[in-house]
Amino acid sequence: MVATMKGITKYELRSMEIYYLPVKDSNLGIIHSYITQLRINDPSMGVLLDETFMTVAERTVVSEKITSWMINNLFADIAKFRAREVSAEWFSVYIPIRVISKEGFLQEMQETATLKNITLNDICIAFSNKILYEDQNAISSIFTQIKEMGMKTMILDFGDEFCPITRLSSIKTDFVYLSKSVTESLKSSKEEKRD
Repeated sequence: MVATMKGITKYELRSMEIYYLPVKDSNLGIIHSYITQLRINDPSMGVLLDETFMTVAERTVVSEKITSWMINNLFADIAKFRAREVSAEWFSVYIPIRVISKEGFLQEMQETATLKNITLNDICIAFSNKILYEDQNAISSIFTQIKEMGMKTMILDFGDEFCPITRLSSIKTDFVYLSKSVTESLKSSKEEKRD
């Protein structure tokens, strides 16, 4: 299923879409959860993935508008998924640290979930691995609040060359999403040198 932002470009492309990428349970061979991926369709630049444009958007208030749109559409989609009895433990949503740190944001998210009849246990909030560089006391407080509300947490691109892995011990996260460099290394043959 794909959620779309209002408006269709003159080329009949949906301007913004949410894709749901499955996370499989390798032991059982079934879909465990879904990770959301935001895509922008631009006639001149093609399809832009969130990992490309969100780092720029996060420097401005645009990230707040994108996050609000994303959460509202995610909640609407979860209601549809649950009505169709789609099996998933959770659905992730990436939220920039500058957005989630705003006073009242998590409370507002909880109120929106209640209005849309969504259980917060269905949500896993994903963070960039840059969160490991933030003030650890502030981050721990946010993670504690998220867990008390019943949501899960995940750190993205974990283990890439710029990820301070040693700082993970101070953050209690539920999941880590391994970076492509780590998964490629795991798939490499035994003859290849692994750093």
